[in-house]
Amino acid sequence: MFSIRLNYGGVFTKFPGRKYIKGKTKYIDGIDSDLFSVHDMDEIMELLDCVEPGKSIYYHFKRPIWDLDFGLYALGCDEDINHFRSYVYEHKVIQVYTKFWETKLHTYQMSPNPTKIKIQKIPESLCRKRLLLTWSNSGDDPSEEALVF
Repeated sequence: MFSIRLNYGGVFTKFPGRKYIKGKTKYIDGIDSDLFSVHDMDEIMELLDCVEPGKSIYYHFKRPIWDLDFGLYALGCDEDINHFRSYVYEHKVIQVYTKFWETKLHTYQMSPNPTKIKIQKIPESLCRKRLLLTWSNSGDDPSEEALVF
């Protein structure tokens, strides 16, 4: 179980020294981390009467101990929820921020500049080769590297 400190209705200032201004704060307690999903965030926003038809909502969570410049992460899909859960086990209150209409924060996957995209078809013969990789954590004994295909 954990709590969310929900910051909503505000805007982010620019980097560096990012802040969330002109917003409101509510605490949502008693959330089960194993059942939590992005859809729950949508329901919370509806209960707070903060949803307007046709308005997109972007959710960001802040890693505990980090600032808003470098600690914000997207909260928009299952992979993001799994990342979010990794902080819930140690920190029982997680800050979540909302942004309406659009987000310019680089926590969401943003489309690259289309003028710099070059699409090429890769020959099938090149796609069937195996790549041998090694995995090593810094500080581990290099003789104990695990091979990964």
